[in-house]
Amino acid sequence: MPTLDAQRKYRLEGYLFPDTYFFFTDDAEVAVIHKILLNFQKKITDAYYERANDMGMTMDQVITLASMLQAEGTTQGDFENISSVFHNRLDHPREYPLLQSDATLQYILDKRKTALTAADLKLQSKYNSYLYPGLPPSAICNPGLDAIDCALYPAKTNYYYFLADSRGNTYFSETLEQHEELKKQYIGN
Repeated sequence: MPTLDAQRKYRLEGYLFPDTYFFFTDDAEVAVIHKILLNFQKKITDAYYERANDMGMTMDQVITLASMLQAEGTTQGDFENISSVFHNRLDHPREYPLLQSDATLQYILDKRKTALTAADLKLQSKYNSYLYPGLPPSAICNPGLDAIDCALYPAKTNYYYFLADSRGNTYFSETLEQHEELKKQYIGN
């Protein structure tokens, strides 16, 4: 995978397809990894690559975006709408240069937090989507097919913001003002 960003945290992140696998206890690590990577190749057909190309994205970018959806959402509806938020932002970089995904920031923290601090938002890392524009250098988890499909086929919305409450409900808005109102209502900030 020589064309990948040198700042990737883990080289195979995103490509170890989550599925049920059967291994022998004495299987070599290389054989295990090879089996998982082969499964990824079987699942991600030429149609996926064609769709990515039609969107002007590489498959690595699609997998990176899908990993963000997997980490941010919990349902198919979440994945579709969160994908629309990120695609809308990526399509309008002058107005929305930053994806501002908590999941990308959580990825670089030593320990997962229930709430990010102001200091966390200033961490110097290409994975900090509050500081650096566009997608991070790599996937932040290994997404499933639902998230990958939604990265390729986002909902058609005018959403540019989303937030999740402590019960896992996700709320979407078109404007910063709407987003701030939802934060007051569901988060308390």
